Amino acid sequence: MGKIHTLAHILSGLLTALSTLVHPVLSVLGFTVFFVYEATERKVLGDQMFVEMREFGYGFFTGIIILIMMKLLTG
Repeated sequence: MGKIHTLAHILSGLLTALSTLVHPVLSVLGFTVFFVYEATERKVLGDQMFVEMREFGYGFFTGIIILIMMKLLTG
């Protein structure tokens, strides 16, 4: 898989986490859409879903760390 795909998965996770700044439901929706997309892609293409979910997780947890740091810095 190319680097652009990896970056896209990481950014998807990051944006999903940060979407809670707009509305908490958006993070649930973002994860659900990504998960369904990956599950469908795996079924149709035989793709390695776990690798892409891990990349999404990297971005998501980075976003969580950013949110926690923002909360700690702003009170």
